[in-house]
Amino acid sequence: MYMNTESLSGGEKSFSTVAFLMALWSNMELPFYSMDEYDVFMDAINRKAITKLLMSFAQDKSNRQFIFLTPLDVSIITTGPHVKVHRLV
Repeated sequence: MYMNTESLSGGEKSFSTVAFLMALWSNMELPFYSMDEYDVFMDAINRKAITKLLMSFAQDKSNRQFIFLTPLDVSIITTGPHVKVHRLV
């Protein structure tokens, strides 16, 4: 079914953009990957889902550096040996 992107909400556009970038990234080997405010227009459920996908993607490429910037709550992110969360206050 064809859907016009103009009918998508801001969160749906953000989600599909992140999915598209992840598809591109999976076919590229870059030294680092960066995404700014990827989740601003998403609701809590989609934000959690896409954040988990991004974290999983980053863990699969643990020899690369990932930078994700968000002005929203980062408590849903689990830190570990390869994941650091820096908060600016």
